[in-house]
Amino acid sequence: MQHGTLPHGLPLRFADLAVPDPGGRAGTDQLVDDLKASLVDLATGGPLRRAYASVRKGERAQGKLLVAGVEGVVNQGELLLVIGPPTANASILVRALSCSDDLPLSPTSHLDYGLVDYRNAHRPTLFPRAGRDNSRNLRSQVVYMDDRDVHFATLSLASTLRPAAAAKTPEHRPDGSTRAQWRDQLVRGVVDALGLAHALATPVGSPLVRGLSGGERKRASLAEALVARAAVLLLDGPFNGLDSSTAVAMLEYLRAYATDGRRSVVVTTPHCADALYDQFDKVLVLDARGRQVFFGRTQDAQPYFEQRGFVRRVDLGEGTAEFLVGCIEGRHNDVDLERRWHLSPQRKQLLHELEETYRNAHPFDRCAGPLFAALRDEKSAFTPKSSHYTVSFARQVALLTRRQYALIRSELPSYTTKTVVNLLLSVTVGTLFLRLPPTTEHAFTRGSLLLLSIMFNAYLSLAELGKTIEGRDIVKRQGDYGLFSSSALAVARVLGDLPLIGVQCALFGTITYLLAGLQPTFRAFATYLVFVYATALNLSCLFRMVAALSPNFEGAIRFCGVALNVLVMYAGYFIPTPSMRPWLKWVHYVVDPISYSYEAVLANEFHGLSLACSPSDIVPSGPSYDALSDLYKTCTLPGSTPGSLAVSGDTYLALAYDFHYARVWKNLGVLALQAAVFLAVGVAATDVLHFAPGGSRRVWNRTRAVKRRLFGDKWRRERGSGDYGERGAVGSGGGGGATGGENGRGAAGQERARRPSAEEMRLLDEEEGRDWREGGVDEGEDEGSVDGTPLYGSEQDEDEPVELEGSVLAWNNVSLWIDTELETRRLLDRVSGYIKPGRVCALLGASGAGKSTLLNTLAGRSPGVVRGTIRVDGVAPDSDFYRNTGYVEQFDLHDDRSSVREALEFSALLRQDASIPDADKLAYVDHVLDLLDLSHLQDAIIGTPSAGLNAEQRKRLTIAVEVVSRPAILFCDEPTTGLDTKSALRVVKLLRRLARTGLASAETFGIFDDLLLLQRGGKQVYFGARKDAVSYFSRDPNVNEADAPSFTNPADFLLDVSKTGVDVPDEDLGEVDDLDVLSKRWSSSSESSAVKQELVQLGAPVNTRDDKTTRLMRKPPPPSASVWRQCALLTKRVSRHYYRDPSFSYTKLFTSTIVPLIVGLSFFLVGRERTIVSFQNRMFSVFLLLFVPVVWMNAIIFKVHALRGLWEARERPSRIYGRTAFVTSLLVSEVPYSVVCGAAYFVLWYFLVGLPFKASTIGFSFLLIQIFFFFQSTWALWIVCLSQSLGTVANLLPFFLVAMEAFNGSLIAYHQMPVYYRWLYWVSPFQHYVRAMLGALLHGQPVECAGFEVVSFRPPPDSTCATYAAEYLRTHAGYLLSPDATEACDFCPMSTGDDFLSSLNISHGDRWTSLAVLAAYSLSNIAITYYLVFVPLRVPDWLSTLVTKATGRTGVGRKRAEQVAAEEWARELAFEREHPEVHATTMAHDSFA
Repeated sequence: MQHGTLPHGLPLRFADLAVPDPGGRAGTDQLVDDLKASLVDLATGGPLRRAYASVRKGERAQGKLLVAGVEGVVNQGELLLVIGPPTANASILVRALSCSDDLPLSPTSHLDYGLVDYRNAHRPTLFPRAGRDNSRNLRSQVVYMDDRDVHFATLSLASTLRPAAAAKTPEHRPDGSTRAQWRDQLVRGVVDALGLAHALATPVGSPLVRGLSGGERKRASLAEALVARAAVLLLDGPFNGLDSSTAVAMLEYLRAYATDGRRSVVVTTPHCADALYDQFDKVLVLDARGRQVFFGRTQDAQPYFEQRGFVRRVDLGEGTAEFLVGCIEGRHNDVDLERRWHLSPQRKQLLHELEETYRNAHPFDRCAGPLFAALRDEKSAFTPKSSHYTVSFARQVALLTRRQYALIRSELPSYTTKTVVNLLLSVTVGTLFLRLPPTTEHAFTRGSLLLLSIMFNAYLSLAELGKTIEGRDIVKRQGDYGLFSSSALAVARVLGDLPLIGVQCALFGTITYLLAGLQPTFRAFATYLVFVYATALNLSCLFRMVAALSPNFEGAIRFCGVALNVLVMYAGYFIPTPSMRPWLKWVHYVVDPISYSYEAVLANEFHGLSLACSPSDIVPSGPSYDALSDLYKTCTLPGSTPGSLAVSGDTYLALAYDFHYARVWKNLGVLALQAAVFLAVGVAATDVLHFAPGGSRRVWNRTRAVKRRLFGDKWRRERGSGDYGERGAVGSGGGGGATGGENGRGAAGQERARRPSAEEMRLLDEEEGRDWREGGVDEGEDEGSVDGTPLYGSEQDEDEPVELEGSVLAWNNVSLWIDTELETRRLLDRVSGYIKPGRVCALLGASGAGKSTLLNTLAGRSPGVVRGTIRVDGVAPDSDFYRNTGYVEQFDLHDDRSSVREALEFSALLRQDASIPDADKLAYVDHVLDLLDLSHLQDAIIGTPSAGLNAEQRKRLTIAVEVVSRPAILFCDEPTTGLDTKSALRVVKLLRRLARTGLASAETFGIFDDLLLLQRGGKQVYFGARKDAVSYFSRDPNVNEADAPSFTNPADFLLDVSKTGVDVPDEDLGEVDDLDVLSKRWSSSSESSAVKQELVQLGAPVNTRDDKTTRLMRKPPPPSASVWRQCALLTKRVSRHYYRDPSFSYTKLFTSTIVPLIVGLSFFLVGRERTIVSFQNRMFSVFLLLFVPVVWMNAIIFKVHALRGLWEARERPSRIYGRTAFVTSLLVSEVPYSVVCGAAYFVLWYFLVGLPFKASTIGFSFLLIQIFFFFQSTWALWIVCLSQSLGTVANLLPFFLVAMEAFNGSLIAYHQMPVYYRWLYWVSPFQHYVRAMLGALLHGQPVECAGFEVVSFRPPPDSTCATYAAEYLRTHAGYLLSPDATEACDFCPMSTGDDFLSSLNISHGDRWTSLAVLAAYSLSNIAITYYLVFVPLRVPDWLSTLVTKATGRTGVGRKRAEQVAAEEWARELAFEREHPEVHATTMAHDSFA
């Protein structure tokens, strides 16, 4: 148990501990942010005000106290349990004991760890903290584990724990082991103790990624906290989602962990059975206000409260912890119990221990001193003594780099996609610019190719932005544990990218360079690759720096996308350096890495290159000029000289771009310096700035009622005027006969229109500085608020004979096989049972027994191959049946931007029968709100656990969303997980009450009628009445009947009986000798035979065919909402979601205003100029809109992927709405943003650039911009539908963007394209946008050449310029500036804008055609989106097999689940036919085939 050289842990002492609310004006309550509020806040300087307030955070007045008056001592080796009602803020207290920076203590609070002040456990900050001694850094020794099991989902458990253990490996190991041996010993000891040895190779998973089960993931979180080897361990909900036997085993390990290591452990858990409670040494009880009412030994707590008149109901199975909480919850005796505690002898004894005993028992030189000495000795040689990390920064980087590659391997499909995209695009670009000749016609084209080489890698770096943002809460937690610093991870990610970026650049650069036929020297090729690679690394560091400074993905993509636009714009390609406006020219020289790289690769390519003048560039040219000497001709390319048809590449670059070869290697140094600065700032920002969610607050919808409650004086006047009654000083006290004036409410006969909820009273009192819990509630008022609804604790409906209507669900011999990466596994083994109307059936079993798997199978959600029979009212279930069922999932997945009422109304309106009027549906929503005690939260935004409903409220909402649909059968997968005992009791009794109204229910445990008990491997060991279960197993000779009464909760006894094989790896289950004993006993029992006979009566007889007659006899359920109704309601929800996500909406508005503003300022009033360069600048101002999709589409893809995850995980399996509604809602919700943002872009761009002020041109341009914005929105929608992997989609996006930009005609002229690619020019939607816009803007515009644009040539002797160039001017564009000259002819190559258009293969008359084509593309995008949602793409089997072989995974060539199921099922059927006496009534019919 003892690992390493640490001598012991630390004790914990706290006195007068108070935690003020860190929230704002309404405490932890705030109004939901939306687009309007965010824009107003920005306009009024909100960010600046908040930044100033954060600096002066310590000077602000403290808000109301969440927890106060808490005191206690946890000695070394002791375990403390913190319990209280749901409103007691027990979790906040435990987090406050960890010195969380998100939850500062009040100035009067005292907290120390072995006489070491708590400030030494804070995170390091930019400025030194007062009272902190850096030589006593405790940050990594005080470890807090919250109740959110968040990990890198695709990473295996071994790859999660081993780096953490390696980061805690001491420098000096007394046993002489190596670092690897010490690490493996630590990991092996922890996973063996927690029963996770079988899962080391399994991905940790998440609610959306398949991996460990919920219970295993909880144990994985605890394992990570244990390998931190902390002196003080604080755990919030460590047993949530675990069965009792597993929870007891975990706590026994924690008991030994604390005792052997002399560590102090503090735990809060919503449910604590006696088997758990007895393991703790001390207990701290909080009242509903967060005030302490008891602290002492666990065995003294019950007598203390019994002396005050409370009685524990042992006859009802009430546990000790339940009794302690029950003495407070709902009794409104908080103040009285607090007063009694302060006067009690137990508190006097505690004060004596705090003031005298503690200091004498834990002197610094014998307690904290040796620990600090051992910690200093454990540190690596290069680890600062003041650091809380064990290993050096370099070793952290090495460990994290190795983990980064493990993460890459776990996400191999997305990286495979990136490589394939890279190869395809490199071949495409290389063959597009195939074998460029060294001519003047291709000089500009060479620059386009080199720019594409740089831009492509910039796009790839941008695709990794999401991975930089994700996992911030993981990084923050591991930093607090003393495992890895945020800066080490930032460096490791860069190092992990070095070879990957190098491979990507080498692939793209080599293929493109060779195919394009650029300079054929190794020096030039190597220089090109070096700069492409350096630019990719530089931009990667830049984007990571922006991500480190951004609070979320939308903010990062917003600034990174705009930055990429600006950097490309000022690289020197779109705006040549001489043409740059002075007010923004500094961007080119100071912050633009692309400009330095572009100059270097362009100078490298053109250095020493002699460009032969192309025939089209020779002036004059034609049949009559061929015989003349070159002395009388010139070339139109800048850098040419009269009488010469060859142009020096170096001269061309100097005149056209101000680029010089002499600056090439200086530019490389600038790139390296910029990358170092970007990396340093990003690394520093990751350590200083923490955007990971912390704390908890309530978010409210911006309704008038909420604003009135939070801020309105009118509301307080109404309350005082009698609308809600007045708070009196007369009332009856709480439990134990205690009375007190402060606990009372108004007079008994007082008339009231409506009683404010507890939440409303809390919000009202916050504004007046009072504690809302100091007022009580009338004792006569029950928790239920619906007339005729029994109280939560009432049993009045238990035995009433009721005529019930509902469906009967029966399943016979249900078996399930699934394919895993290594094998085909059988998860269910011939499970049988039924549910009748009005009955509540519990599925019980140890972790991994298959409870959730069976529920998923019965609900039609199984991902594998099912055999057996499932019948509803004797008929095979179909889609109509599944639509009429409810499924409460284990994980609470909701639209986080909806309020509670909105979520319930959405479910009711869509899922209830269409024949029910909407008014009745909404009335039923009110009924369910009251039924589940959610009325006071109806306007609360669901949000996230850190900003929204808490775990218990989210669970009740999850149940409410299903109940409000009026299902015939309700499936509940662990509906009480994470709830305290009383809340769990209310939930289960609610389900029972629903069942008594004709609703059948299947759920995990509580107050049941029937019980189905499963064993590891999905083996059934019992089905029948709940009250007969204990007696059934007590008849087993292998089970000691005396053991049953030792469990206060019968469920603990049943789980203990059936836990065989719970800690055995799946692949070794066959070697467990006694695994099948209980299942075989069940299959041969009389109870099993009775179940089989009942199944025959319920419509599941022996039958091998699907009885179509019975299917027709069954009356189908009424239809739900129409497709049109689904589309309307879902569009409303998605639009509301977008509006309430200001970061998403603001990203679009920001991009569509900042980009055109920068473009407008860069090309300011260029439309009023008449030079050829001005026409080229107008073209590029049009072209730069094509960079907006980089930001716009990334934002849409990220958002739609999240919405699709919710649909795929919960709403689609529940049949709430269909594919049509899903796609339609996304399309329609995008329209307002496309219109508004398109208009904003047009106004800023068009008038700043100074384009023609002509009504027809303005109207056409505006319409075209609108169509383009709608096009990019619809384009993003079908791209995100290509794959469910966000990484794969992010890597596909650069391919589409670069390909479309390459073929639009701006980078390479149409006539220069290879013939085999010219069809792509006409296919490219970007080309049609450029074609239509330029055709409208440049038509008929006169051209006046600038001095450097004028081409000069000599006429032959005795000829004027006019006579010499007459024939040339008849066939070519342009005009002579001096037609009568005889010495030198000055020639302007263009006369009007149409001449410029013809050089681009554009005609003014084609503008409407191109606009129509772009509109058609938008419509085709819509069609493709619908198609991909209805017919999703799948990875071919051959490709999946190829990837599996390439990754070295075993199991290739094995039998798949379908084949294994068929063989095993046939074998079992044959056995049944040969031995009919064994399974006389079994049935083999695959209703899922």
